Amino acid sequence: MPRAHHQLIPNEVQLEHSFSTTIRKELQHIGHHIQILDSGITFSSVQMIQNSTDGTIYAISDYRKDGVAAGY
Repeated sequence: MPRAHHQLIPNEVQLEHSFSTTIRKELQHIGHHIQILDSGITFSSVQMIQNSTDGTIYAISDYRKDGVAAGY
């Protein structure tokens, strides 16, 4: 899914280019200043660790920034 980032200074919302036009227009309608990022530009990544009920630990790293989940 495309991601968004709201920056206070300057007061604008950065949207990845694949956000729908409907969402873009709605954000502008309620007063947000929008900056659309060029295709291929990403600005955030997500990392996750899950402890399952059976004691197994799962690690996932965001592929969008070449992340790798590794355990030691």
